[in-house]
Amino acid sequence: MTAFDDAADLMFGDPNRGKAASYRLGGTGPEIPVTVLFSQPMRVDGFGPPGIAARDIEARVRRSEIATPKTGDTVAVDGTLYKVKTALPDSIGLWATLQLAKA
Repeated sequence: MTAFDDAADLMFGDPNRGKAASYRLGGTGPEIPVTVLFSQPMRVDGFGPPGIAARDIEARVRRSEIATPKTGDTVAVDGTLYKVKTALPDSIGLWATLQLAKA
């Protein structure tokens, strides 16, 4: 294990950060229990003030749990179903950041 693996273990294992979720490949496969880091960061679009503020919906999932997350997969978090819009792997292969939309 590397220091990065240890750090990921701490982040995903922290009960204040990690959330239990169900992942379905292609949106229809069997449920795979995973732990996600779920967030709704603010994003400001537009030129100049005031711009338009919007909340994105993101989740990070470990690549050891879901090796190749893809557009069209689904994630259920706290009873809400989300569809994966994009899946961006990190540069060291530990997790992927998923851009989500409510299904």
